Amino acid sequence: MIIAIDVDGVLADFVGYMLGIYNEEIAKPQNKQLLYHYNATQPIDTLLETEDFIKVRGIAESQNGIEHLPTYEGAEDFIKQLNRGHYVVFATSPYWRYKNWVWERHAWLKNTFNCEDNRIFFMQDKSLLAGDILIDDYPKHLDAWAKTGRTCIKVIRPWNEKINCAGIPAESFEEILSIIAYSSTNG
Repeated sequence: MIIAIDVDGVLADFVGYMLGIYNEEIAKPQNKQLLYHYNATQPIDTLLETEDFIKVRGIAESQNGIEHLPTYEGAEDFIKQLNRGHYVVFATSPYWRYKNWVWERHAWLKNTFNCEDNRIFFMQDKSLLAGDILIDDYPKHLDAWAKTGRTCIKVIRPWNEKINCAGIPAESFEEILSIIAYSSTNG
């Protein structure tokens, strides 16, 4: 099977990284309101274009932050397990407002998962990708994939847990592997 995997929110803790910068660099010490997640019921551009997020993005860019994102625990073993029986491709949405996004994301995927160049796809509409299963956390991508009649797995995160969308819900890499194993044997 061809398994397409989103990166941010599935393998890479982009939100945690960016909120960490916010909490360390932007929040006012005398009136510190720490943020731990964003509300995905609002368009993400609402968050990405706030004055504070623009500052956070600038700090991340100055540190080549995307190239050094933390993975979610177990992500590397998960990819190794998937690679044993499936053709794994990485389907990631480019963030064009971040100057070196594509280059840093490419380097991060190669360094973290030792993947080949021809398995990395930068695309806004993941439903155009050939594949049997999509693993993603973003409702818009899941809904578009499901409309093509293919299986998708919704990785549950704090920002999407209350959003009704397509996808078989999974809270762990173990659950995702079980869903894929079931789909492999039952079509």
